[in-house]
Amino acid sequence: MVCDMDLQRIQELLKLVAEGDVAELEIEEDGVKVTIRKNTPNVTVQPAGFPPMFFPQAGAPVQPAMPATAPVATPTAPVAPQESEAPAVPKETADDRFIAKAPIVGTLYRAGSPDSDAFVEVGSHVSVGDTLCIIEAMKLMNEIESDVSGTVVEVFAENGQPVEYDQPLFAIDVS
Repeated sequence: MVCDMDLQRIQELLKLVAEGDVAELEIEEDGVKVTIRKNTPNVTVQPAGFPPMFFPQAGAPVQPAMPATAPVATPTAPVAPQESEAPAVPKETADDRFIAKAPIVGTLYRAGSPDSDAFVEVGSHVSVGDTLCIIEAMKLMNEIESDVSGTVVEVFAENGQPVEYDQPLFAIDVS
C-alpha cells in the first residue's frame, strides 16, 4: 500500500500524544487515516448503591465504564388503579417502617434457586447487609441487601416478576 503520509509526520504525531495531555488523536490526510491512542490505565466509575462490577483480567477487552450519574426516573402521568390491579404501595407507610426499593430494573427472585426457601418472609428478622432478594439484570444476579435492621412486615413484589427502578419491594419495621 502506498502511503502519502511520511514517517517523520507520524513520529511527530506519536511524540505529541506521548508528551501531551492528549489521550487519542485521529488524523486523516490524503485518504490516509491514522489513529493514535495513548496507553493509559483503565478507570471504572460506578454509581453508589450498585453491586460490584466484574473486572476482566489484564489484557482482556474492557467494556466502557458506566457514567457516574444516578439513574433518572422518567416522570409519567398517574394512572388510576383498575379493580383487577393491586393497590398502590405507599413510599413510607409510617415513621417506624422502612421501604426497601429496587435499585435497578430487572426480574426479582425471592430465593437463591428455585428449590430454595425465600431469603425473607413476613415476620423474618433482618440485619443490615442481609440479603432480601435477587434482581437479575442483563444476565447478572444482583443481591439486594437490607439497609436497616428490623422485621419484614410486608412483601410487595412477587417471585419471578419484573421490577422497576425505585419500586417498593419490602416493608421493614425498624422499631
